Amino acid sequence: MPAPLTGYITAWQAKYTQISADCWQLGNALLGAATYIAAQNWNYAAMYLEAAGESAHEVAHHFKFEGDDVYAKMYDAMHWVDENIGGDAVEYELTMDKMLDAIWDSDKLRNFHFINYIDAMRASIWNVEIYETHLADWYRHFSL
Repeated sequence: MPAPLTGYITAWQAKYTQISADCWQLGNALLGAATYIAAQNWNYAAMYLEAAGESAHEVAHHFKFEGDDVYAKMYDAMHWVDENIGGDAVEYELTMDKMLDAIWDSDKLRNFHFINYIDAMRASIWNVEIYETHLADWYRHFSL
């Protein structure tokens, strides 16, 4: 992924980490208030409810109140994608020839693994067990 887009996504992820921490604080404050309400300790219950209200404001603040909010982070990333990969981008046509060229241009071990995966998929579709002799018959055609 291009560095600018990676930076925007990382910033977006960091913002969600902050939101998660603030939500956790909100939950703790509400649990504390519930504990003190059950104990009928109204002063502490009020203190925890006030903390819960402040935490709720912090959570809301992350969404659309400042330039460093989730909306801004998302907009930065999407704007970068629009500017750099927008409608003027050349559409890539993936063809069987391009896939085969990529397979054959790779190293022998990757070819071997690719064929194993294909054989495993084919066997699962046909509900067939693959034995060493079966593999030997198939792979002798692909010796390089």
